[in-house]
Amino acid sequence: MPGERTFIWKIGPIVFGAFFHLIFRIRFVGTDNLPSTGGGVVAPNHISSLDPVVIELLVTGRDRTLHFFSGTEFFARPVIGHGLRAFDQIPLNRGANDTEAMEKAVALSRGGRLFGLFPEGKINNEEALLRGRRGAARIAVGSGTPLIPMGIWGTQVRWPGSGLTFRRPWRPTVVVVVGEPLQVDPNATSAREILHITNDLMARIEQLRDRARAIAGRNGVAR
Repeated sequence: MPGERTFIWKIGPIVFGAFFHLIFRIRFVGTDNLPSTGGGVVAPNHISSLDPVVIELLVTGRDRTLHFFSGTEFFARPVIGHGLRAFDQIPLNRGANDTEAMEKAVALSRGGRLFGLFPEGKINNEEALLRGRRGAARIAVGSGTPLIPMGIWGTQVRWPGSGLTFRRPWRPTVVVVVGEPLQVDPNATSAREILHITNDLMARIEQLRDRARAIAGRNGVAR
């Protein structure tokens, strides 16, 4: 939604953006596929702890905001917790059926905001994507908003699942490709229908991930 960015949402991306553009060559592809208004569920693959920041930079570049789940344990940390609250992220009690967090995500998306969720559920540096979890599909169906698949590649060069690394290339190329929104049937609430939507979403994410990887490969980051 134009104008939805508060002061912190305007200043934060400038600070983080300057730093991330310093350490990475960042390229965004297909940004016109990101809705300029209205709610939606952004669903990328997950290869690094840095992914949320890069994707936030893409979204704020379109004058939107993006809200992710973050573990309740992170909200308990003094500095990190303050930052998460300032950017209106949603606490999630991981490992439990946190219906309150899901309801907040549905309400946020239904209210015209973009909500982000990694369907793989955790960082994955393997060739094959992990089996998609159904949360993204459930939020999209519950809010009546589209799923927006994304593919990201390159952040794992600096910070893979194993932790921060320092190796060549010193300024890796990071590519994010935004796919066409996937419209869902708000009446598709059965487990079978949610699974079908999730499988469709994961197939799209894999294609976008491979496209991002190919683009990054032409810039020296093939692995």
